[in-house]
Amino acid sequence: GQYTTSASVWPLVMVSRSGSNFTN
Repeated sequence: GQYTTSASVWPLVMVSRSGSNFTN
């Protein structure tokens, strides 16, 4: 549970930050 959540949240956060910079 914990590992899966972290593995799912990490990429999401990275994509959110990187995607935001790339999009904007």
